[in-house]
Amino acid sequence: MSPTEQHWDHEVGFLVVGSGAGGLTGALAAADRGADTLVIEKAGFYGGSTALSGGGIWVPNNPVLLREGLRDSRAEVRAYLDAVVGDRVPSARCESASATSVPRAGWCTTRMRRSYAPTAP
Repeated sequence: MSPTEQHWDHEVGFLVVGSGAGGLTGALAAADRGADTLVIEKAGFYGGSTALSGGGIWVPNNPVLLREGLRDSRAEVRAYLDAVVGDRVPSARCESASATSVPRAGWCTTRMRRSYAPTAP
């Protein structure tokens, strides 16, 4: 049988391999756009390395912080990123991630229907 003649038991429009934060966010985005989505995970639990790390994620000036009256200055964001990634990630990529993370965090918060609270390390 040639690869073009294969028949599968189940077909989806968007397959996610791994259920960490990135995978689940991708699955959520695909499903939100109407794709038939399936998440597969090899481990005995969902969450990938995100679950092992406690599920924490840092997003500067995210909706939860702003709601609590907390704000990260541009200098604080830059200092944090410099301390964590140093010169391993180009500066332009860090700036882009900082600029686009707030809308993404807001989108995730509304789609996941969960309440979030700010925490300090």
